[in-house]
Amino acid sequence: MSKVFDEIREEKAIRIAKNLIKMGKSTLQEIAEVTELSMEKVQELAEAKPDDLPKEKDAAG
Repeated sequence: MSKVFDEIREEKAIRIAKNLIKMGKSTLQEIAEVTELSMEKVQELAEAKPDDLPKEKDAAG
């Protein structure tokens, strides 16, 4: 069950990182620290084209 929680936490961290990257007000290092994602993952998200980024789930579903 812990694996499920870890996956959910990572998905949320990725959504937060994507939003922070879009805002452009934080450094990638700051985003990595706040979200607890690896610097490599944050750089990957920052370099991805918008179509390559994971889609956010609809709030209703």
